[in-house]
Amino acid sequence: MQSRAATIQLRYLGRDISGDIAPFVKSFAYTDNAHGQADDLRIDMDDRDHLWKGDWLPRKGDTVSASIICLEGWDGPGSSPVSIPCGSFQVDEVEISVGSGDTISLKAVSSMTQNTIRKEVKTRAWENGSLRQVFLDISEQAGFELSWQADDVQFSRLDQRAETDIAFMKRVADEFGLNLKINDATIIVFAGERYDAKPASFSISRGQSNLRTLNLRTKATDVYKACEVSYHDPKDKQLKTYTFTPPDSPAGSRVLRVNQIAEDVAMAEKKAKAALRKKNQQEVEGDVALMGEPRLLAGMNLSLSGFRRFDGIYAVEQVRHGFDRSAGYTTSAKIRKTLTW
Repeated sequence: MQSRAATIQLRYLGRDISGDIAPFVKSFAYTDNAHGQADDLRIDMDDRDHLWKGDWLPRKGDTVSASIICLEGWDGPGSSPVSIPCGSFQVDEVEISVGSGDTISLKAVSSMTQNTIRKEVKTRAWENGSLRQVFLDISEQAGFELSWQADDVQFSRLDQRAETDIAFMKRVADEFGLNLKINDATIIVFAGERYDAKPASFSISRGQSNLRTLNLRTKATDVYKACEVSYHDPKDKQLKTYTFTPPDSPAGSRVLRVNQIAEDVAMAEKKAKAALRKKNQQEVEGDVALMGEPRLLAGMNLSLSGFRRFDGIYAVEQVRHGFDRSAGYTTSAKIRKTLTW
């Protein structure tokens, strides 16, 4: 199978150093996460002349922005290069390896990780508000824009308990079935159910030429028929329960039981559904490796065909675009089968 070529375009502290580092680059990889984790970048470089151990040594915290360039010929003879914007990062770790050939590895993480939104622990409360407004206030205070792609949630009281802003936002988002991703200067909040319902924008079929490997697995552990939420009703001071059973629930009788703060049955339903989705979306999952594919991005849905009972629509949870001198440009992804509820 013929490999595909790519190169990395890198700006370090605002300066384009792509040409300077090109002779030294052995491999690079960009990991794009749909939600829950920060994106990251790794570059491995030859240090046979010991330049990187001296004056060229990257400093932790320095800002890096990157794009992966799929070279000419990608879409046929004479076609133009295709660019994958990776975003902005900050140098988090520098590692040297000394042996038969000295190398240096630069690891950088999404630039938001150094923001107070991730570092400062806070305790506070909001009353009689909306979740979207709380997230908007936190985003603006930290210098981010907010992209809200979900129905709003009204509440009587919401508590942040000795948590960083990002930990608080992720916890609350999880409770209501929302996913959270920070992309450069934007905090994106989207409904997992809504994204699962999107049509596939990429397809993989058995036998197609760019497919290297596909591994899929289905499991019964931690998969449930329904979810029962116990909550204390603030109106009548009674302990109540609500059970959510999806229309195409898995076979069996296992019920997931959780305790949650809920102000009414509607909120209990939202939280029961979110808790069950978080468990059951792991029922069918896997990973795929392709020849370099710049069109495959985290957060999209793809379709699989030719794999019998494993055919269907899958959510792309993570994509890794990588290049090394021996394998060329490759793309791998972690996927899970979408839920219909």
